[in-house]
Amino acid sequence: MAIELKPCPFCGGEARINHCDDPDNCDCGAFQVICDECGAETILDMVESCAIKAWNTRTEGERK
Repeated sequence: MAIELKPCPFCGGEARINHCDDPDNCDCGAFQVICDECGAETILDMVESCAIKAWNTRTEGERK
């Protein structure tokens, strides 16, 4: 079962999960959630579900 990403706590925009697996850019294998509207993002995490949890549990005004 996939974990749903909540809207951005800053702008309400849609978020997406980014997997850093591009050898020409970043190939560390980590995951990060990024808002397509305002660019808010989580820190890199090696576990996808942990990156999503970090995004979904942020409070308004708190940047992680």
